[in-house]
Amino acid sequence: MAKLNSKILCFVDETGTAGNADFALGFLWVFARDASKADKVFSDLLPAGFGEFHCHKLDAEFIRAILAGFAASPLAQPCLRFAYKSPISHVGCRQTIYANTLIEGVKTTSKHVRSVLLPRARGLNNVEVIVDANSQNLGKTFDEIVGKASREDGMFKGVKRTIQLDSAASRLLQIADGVAYCRRLVERGDFKAKLLSSEFGIKVI
Repeated sequence: MAKLNSKILCFVDETGTAGNADFALGFLWVFARDASKADKVFSDLLPAGFGEFHCHKLDAEFIRAILAGFAASPLAQPCLRFAYKSPISHVGCRQTIYANTLIEGVKTTSKHVRSVLLPRARGLNNVEVIVDANSQNLGKTFDEIVGKASREDGMFKGVKRTIQLDSAASRLLQIADGVAYCRRLVERGDFKAKLLSSEFGIKVI
C-alpha cells in the first residue's frame, strides 16, 4: 500500500443551482495542518461580531476588500483557490448534477494542487472533501455517486471522506463561497476576470 500524503482538506461551496447556467463551484485546498491559521486570518479581517460571510447577501466592494485582504496575508498562501464551472452539461436531478460536477472539479483542481503542494508525489491519496450542506448534496443519490467515485474513479480515489457541513460553522467554507460567487460577479460584469488572479489569488477553470 502506498504511503499516505499529509492530509489535505478541500472545502467546496457553490453559487447558483445545479443544472442552471449560473451553477459554479468554489474550491479551497489546504493542508490540514495549515487550516486553523487560514481560518483565523479570514476571521480577523471581518468586523467584530460579524456573522456568516455569505456573498449573495453582501456588497461587491466589501467582498472584494475581504478576499483581497485574505490573499495578501502570508498565512493564506498555502490556500489554493479555484472557481470551477463544468464544461459538460450534466443531466439528471440536482443531486446527480452536483455530485458529478464536484467529482470533475476535485479531479481537475487536484492536478494543480499536487503540482504546488506535493510536486514529488505521484498523486493525492489523503484528501478530505468538505461541502456546504444543502438539499443539492444531502441525500442518497449524492452519497452513492460520490461514494462510488471514491472507490473507482481515478484521481477521485484519493478522497478518503466527503463531509456535508453547514457553512456557518466554517470560515474556510465561507471563503469557498466567495470564490464561487466571484465567478458570478465576473460574468455579471462587476469584476474583471484578471482581478480574480491578480488580487484574490483565485484561478478560474
